[in-house]
Amino acid sequence: MEDLIKALSAHAAATQGLANEVCALAQQTQALILALAEQELDEVSSPACHYLDGTPR
Repeated sequence: MEDLIKALSAHAAATQGLANEVCALAQQTQALILALAEQELDEVSSPACHYLDGTPR
């Protein structure tokens, strides 16, 4: 019984570690999505989207 409790405790600790990693990856993914969205906004307002006189296309 004691071995089972130790195994379950180790499993719970490993599961918590994986949950922490998933949370960190989700935060990194969110940061990347935000960075890409900002980049797309910058590209939309870049000079390539304007006529030579500076007016938007």
